[in-house]
Amino acid sequence: MLLAAMLPVTAAAYDFKVGGLCYNRNNDTSVTVTYEQNRDPSYTALGGDITIALTIPPSVYYDGTTYTVTSIGEEAFWGCTSLTSVTIPDSVTSIEYRAFEGCTGLTSVTIGNSVSSIGYEAFSYCYGLTSISIPNSVTSISGFTFYGCSGLTSMNIPDSVTSIGDQAFYNCSGLTSMTIPNSVTSFGNHVFDGCSNLTTLTWNARCVNLNSRFPPFSGTSINTLIIGNELEYVARCLCKGMSNLTNVTIPNSVTSIGGEAFWNCSGLTSVTIPNSVTGIEYYAFGGCTGLTDIYSKIKDVTKLAMGGGVFSGVSEWTCRLHVPVGTAEMYRTAAQWRDFAFILDDIRDGVDPEFPDVNGDNALDVGDVNAVLADILAGGGNVYDVNGDGNVDVGDVNAVLIVILSRAATVAREDLPE
Repeated sequence: MLLAAMLPVTAAAYDFKVGGLCYNRNNDTSVTVTYEQNRDPSYTALGGDITIALTIPPSVYYDGTTYTVTSIGEEAFWGCTSLTSVTIPDSVTSIEYRAFEGCTGLTSVTIGNSVSSIGYEAFSYCYGLTSISIPNSVTSISGFTFYGCSGLTSMNIPDSVTSIGDQAFYNCSGLTSMTIPNSVTSFGNHVFDGCSNLTTLTWNARCVNLNSRFPPFSGTSINTLIIGNELEYVARCLCKGMSNLTNVTIPNSVTSIGGEAFWNCSGLTSVTIPNSVTGIEYYAFGGCTGLTDIYSKIKDVTKLAMGGGVFSGVSEWTCRLHVPVGTAEMYRTAAQWRDFAFILDDIRDGVDPEFPDVNGDNALDVGDVNAVLADILAGGGNVYDVNGDGNVDVGDVNAVLIVILSRAATVAREDLPE
């Protein structure tokens, strides 16, 4: 009897079990889905060869009481490789730490509209997961949430999300494009590191500082960057190390470009800086060794606040600096700008839409169309922004053509006999 008393008592890891799932009481009215056993797999029946599509109920009845299911607990389905799909009800408000980690057979997840937070490593190493829709109720995506989900090809981040943790999408090599909404104010380290097929990024986030030692997009193949038209600040280290990026147009809403924002973007050949910019921080374009054209629309650089080494590493003997007409002398005397050997005052902002004489020859003809086309082919440096939308594209070609055709039609009518 003494020996029996000394043996450890093995207690169940859960309060009760209904329909094959285990639950722990949160209080008298709600429960959390939990594991059957604290090891891999957390449910013996979900670690075999039989595939299972799981729908978690919004409520369960046990021993005379109906409980609302409000949470998927820590490691609840850890290593359950036979799970193929999971539907999480609207009653659930949180998905906890490692809830579905290592569910390698999981291909789809439906998350209810009440979940506000997705926990640390919640879906890490779910290699088979191809897509997941995050509802507008979610405000936080924790660190490592989708770490190693190499099969993930699409992901929406809703406007409700305010923070994305460290390495949240690390090595999600199937992702090709991503949009970060303007609701995001906190962005972790190495968030998309290793997403080797990520080529297109739309950045609307209002984050100010990103970690210079652990840039969020290192190891990606981003060659297209779209900066949101509502942003006032290009975050520090935003594009640090994006070696595949070739050209960037900074929207007219931006007033400041953060330190090292484009550091070591060695593939960058052209960049357009709008007149709205009043400050460019240290090393913003440092290491951009491939730059051949900088289009600065800033009309008064004497009022511009600049940090040190803004263009460090840029070849000032071969990179052409395009500036607004009539400002070349001012640029030639301004610190850092004066180091460029070729300063060309050829930016004609504010082209008269009624008479878009783009090439300045006092005539309106095919030469003006060709001038716009040449600007587009040169990388869209925004030298000839005819329609004033901040970009040089087919819209500007159409704007010139419309005026030419309209004037031709007017002349033709005037030549008609009365």
